[in-house]
Amino acid sequence: MIDGAVVLPFLAGIDIGADAGSQAMLWYSTALAAKFALLVLFRRERAALGGPAKAFLIGMTIMVAATLLAGIITPSPYYNAIGFLLHLTLTLTLAGRRIKPYLGGVLALLIPAAAIHIVYCLTHRVGELWGRYLYFANAQPNLGGEIDGAAALAAAFTLRRAPALGALALLLVDMSLLQARSAVLVDLAAAVVVIFHDPQKQATLRRTLAMLLGAVLFTVGVLALGGGGKVFGVFNDLLLIDNQYRGVSSGASGRLDLWQTAIDLFVASPLYGHALGYFPTIGYIGSHNLFLLGLAQFGALSLLFFGALLYAYGHLFRVDRFRFWVMITALPLFAFNDRLLNLNPYPFLIYVMLLLPGPAPDPAEAPGRLKPYPRPGRPMQPRPVRVAAAGAGRGGVAGRDAHG
Repeated sequence: MIDGAVVLPFLAGIDIGADAGSQAMLWYSTALAAKFALLVLFRRERAALGGPAKAFLIGMTIMVAATLLAGIITPSPYYNAIGFLLHLTLTLTLAGRRIKPYLGGVLALLIPAAAIHIVYCLTHRVGELWGRYLYFANAQPNLGGEIDGAAALAAAFTLRRAPALGALALLLVDMSLLQARSAVLVDLAAAVVVIFHDPQKQATLRRTLAMLLGAVLFTVGVLALGGGGKVFGVFNDLLLIDNQYRGVSSGASGRLDLWQTAIDLFVASPLYGHALGYFPTIGYIGSHNLFLLGLAQFGALSLLFFGALLYAYGHLFRVDRFRFWVMITALPLFAFNDRLLNLNPYPFLIYVMLLLPGPAPDPAEAPGRLKPYPRPGRPMQPRPVRVAAAGAGRGGVAGRDAHG
C-alpha cells in the first residue's frame, strides 16, 4: 500500500506531483525508508529480479549516468533519479510474484481517492482551470488523470470481471471531470479487454464471432435509427474532439509544437542527450510524449529504455497473455504524457506491472520435472527428469542444464 499512499498528501492539500521540492523529497524519502525496513524484516521473502527488470534498471542507470557528460545544472534531478531507481528495485524485490496482492493494496487507496475526488468536483471543493476540474491540492488535471489511468490498468488486471468493470466505470467518471482524454482511452480499452477475457476457455469460436457480429449489428442499428449523432456526441464530450482549445484544430492542445521542440533537442545532442534539469532552464515544459521525451532527454541512449519496454512486453506475451493485453492499453498514456523517471502512479505502476514476473506455475500444470509425486512418509517433491547425455558418461539430471 506504500505506493498507493501517494494520494494521501494530495488529500491533505500537499501537491507532491512535481517530484521536486522539500515536501515531495520528504514523502518519497520516508516511503523509501519504509521499503528498506520491509526488506530487512522480510528478507527471506525477497525475490530475485527477472530478465526484463534487470534490463530496464541497467538501461536506465546507463542513461542517467551518461547525461553527466553534459554537465550538472542542479543536483536535485539526479537525487530524484537515484530515488526512482531505488524505489523501483525495492518494489520489484519485495513484491516478487505477488503482483495481485501488491496491486490490490494500491487499489485500496486509489479507487476511494477517485470516488472522493468525484464528490469534491460535484460539490465544488476543488478549483477549475479552463473548464477542467483540478486534482486534489489544486494539482494539475493531467496528474489526476494519469493516476486514474494507472488505477484503471491495475483494476483491469487484478479484480474479477464485475468489480473490475465497476471500478473502471467509477474511474471513467473521474477522468471525464478531469478531461483526461488519454486516460479515458486507456479506461475504455481496458474495459474491452476485461469483457473479452476468457480465463476458463468457455468462449468458443462460434460464440466469439456471434458476439462480434452482434456488436456490429447493434452499431449499424444505432446509426440507422438516427441515434449515431448522440453516440458520437458522447465520445465528442469525452474526448473534446471539437473543442476550440483542446480539440483537433488546436494542434493536439499545443503538443505539435512541443513535439517539434523535442525533435530539435534530440538533433542538438543526439548521443547522450542533455543534463537532467536542463529543460526548465530553457522554459521547455516537456514533450507530452514518452518516446519523444526519451529522445530529447537521453538521446540515442534512450533506445535502452525502449528496448527494455519491448523486452518486457514480449516476455509478458509469452508468460501472461492477459496482462500483456491489459498493458497494451497503456499506450495512449505513453503517447500523450511524458513522465519517465517519476514516482507518480503513472509511470511507476506501469513499470511495476510490466516488470514483475507472473505467479509461480501450478505444479499440476508445470513441466514434467516439476510434477510432484508422493513418497511414503515424505512430502511431495519435484520429480527430476533425466535425459540422454550428449556423450558417454555425461548423463545426469536435466533440470538446470536442459531447461536453463
